[in-house]
Amino acid sequence: MVGRIIGYIAAGILILFGVLFLWSIAYPGLALNQVLFRLVAGIVTVGIGIVIIWVVRTKGPRPIQQVVQQLDLDMPGEISVEKLKCESCGAELSKDNVTLAQGAVIISCPYCNSTYQITEEPKW
Repeated sequence: MVGRIIGYIAAGILILFGVLFLWSIAYPGLALNQVLFRLVAGIVTVGIGIVIIWVVRTKGPRPIQQVVQQLDLDMPGEISVEKLKCESCGAELSKDNVTLAQGAVIISCPYCNSTYQITEEPKW
């Protein structure tokens, strides 16, 4: 947001000075080389200001990058899979209710709208 404001201010200043250069061509008694210099400088300065405005307007916010990581586990021995149930209401949950946020496994129950973090119990 601040970058856009700075871009608009810089573009406005450049366009202002470009217009002043172009306006100064009408001053009587200027030599041809002075008129050409002011004409070129005015056109280039206004052009740069317009390009800055175009860049600021077309450059939107960066899209949020999401990283999805799938992990396949190869477990030794016999493993029994238990259904995941909500701690609050006991409803069965699917894999769509499990998210990973900042390294923690978060469960969101669509039935009772509770949200909690899964913690692993010690194995001893």
